[in-house]
Amino acid sequence: MRHALIPVLFSLTAYSQTPGELPAFEVVSIRQTNPDPMKGIRVGSKGGPGTADPTRFTGQNLTLNNLITQAYPINHWQLSANGMSREMFDVVATMAEGTTKEQFQLMMQRMLAERFGLNVHWETKEMPRYELVVAKGGPKFKVSPGPEKQNDSGNGEQPMRLASDGYPELAPGRTGSRFMGGKARMQMVDVPVSRLAGMLSGQLRGPVEDMTGLKDKYDLALFWNTSDTLRAVPPVPGTVDVDTSSGPTIYQALKDQLGLVLEKKTGPVKMLVVDHFEKLPTAN
Repeated sequence: MRHALIPVLFSLTAYSQTPGELPAFEVVSIRQTNPDPMKGIRVGSKGGPGTADPTRFTGQNLTLNNLITQAYPINHWQLSANGMSREMFDVVATMAEGTTKEQFQLMMQRMLAERFGLNVHWETKEMPRYELVVAKGGPKFKVSPGPEKQNDSGNGEQPMRLASDGYPELAPGRTGSRFMGGKARMQMVDVPVSRLAGMLSGQLRGPVEDMTGLKDKYDLALFWNTSDTLRAVPPVPGTVDVDTSSGPTIYQALKDQLGLVLEKKTGPVKMLVVDHFEKLPTAN
């Protein structure tokens, strides 16, 4: 069945502005990187409006996809970009005090248009969506006793390595996730289930809505095999029929480790479509 693509019009004037009409960073530097995937790749960003360093944004090993999702109010699965570049970049940008998150996004949009020649438009598309529900037997996790002293930003400088069970090692008591060699581990400390739904949304490249009815905050931990994540989409709600000999799919892991189930639905989703981009940015 072919999906209908319907152009979406927005009343927000920012989307109709030309790049030159958008606010700009005071200074921005983009440098291509070439990390060794065999040693693990650290990908992330920090700083910017709403953080402890509101006038300086720093990104490490970010792809163009990563930068676009920083610039527009979307998740990775809302980005439609054929042949998107896989090159990675370190980015440093400074902005004036008092810059808002909305202004920061517009600055990112201008930077992408000017440095990468990015041109995009919006569409809606009928696509799979998921509802996260409690499996028969109930959840297999407990209400969090509350946050201890922890840094909710991953694992800092902890080496990338596999634990004794063959899955990526995470620092105990800290929120974060790691992916190595087709294996993944995630843990979240003192979070609502909606936070888990957001993480699953990125992994499944589609909307995931928290329908569990669970209202408290929890400590959640999950490990799974990433190679079959998309192939293993449940053929009917709440079931999985795939070979898990190399490790559980994310669907089986949710059920066995957390007592949760993903039910597949369909519905309209807003998509950002990339019309043009340059593989490498113009010089600093």
